[in-house]
Formats: sequence, structure tokens, C-alpha cells
Amino acid sequence: MSYFEQEFDVTKSEGLALVSRSERERAHWCLSVRLDARVMDKPDCIYPDGLASYLNLSRAQASSLIENLLSDTLEAKGARIRIRKIQYREDSKIVYWITQ
Repeated sequence: MSYFEQEFDVTKSEGLALVSRSERERAHWCLSVRLDARVMDKPDCIYPDGLASYLNLSRAQASSLIENLLSDTLEAKGARIRIRKIQYREDSKIVYWITQ
């Protein structure tokens, strides 16, 4: 399956504008989840990013997450939210991923 990918580092207001625009595109939203996997009986040993999954989000959930994900203080210091847009060529389906 071929696709076109773009990546954005956005402020809260830019992220909310993407969510608003995604309604016209009939796009889907997902949250990428990556966690460290702990090794049983070895509390100091982990596999970084060993657990990976995703959650499908409604546009309302994506808006709420983007609005609350980044504090005003961190945003003022230059922190941004990473969003990846993937458009699949076969069916023109668009998926926005909130990632790390």
C-alpha cells in the first residue's frame, strides 16, 4: 500500500486548526502510544518503546487531547505537538497521527 506522509510540529492553535480542517477532508485521527516494556523479575531492566499500539480518536477527542496535551508554559518555551498526516493513494484515505 503506497502513501504520502507529512509531519508537523504544531502549537495548540495550529493543531486545533488541523482538526477543524480534517472534517472537510473526512480524515481519521489516531493517537500513537509507545511505552517501555519492563522485564519480569528484573526491575532495572526495560525494553525502551517495547510496547506499541494506537487508539482511534473522534475529532472531538483529538481536539480535547490537543488542547490539553501541552501546557501554555511549555508552548511559550517552544515545545510543540508532533502530528503526522498519512494519505493513502489507493483510496485517498487520510489519517492524522498524534505521535511522540
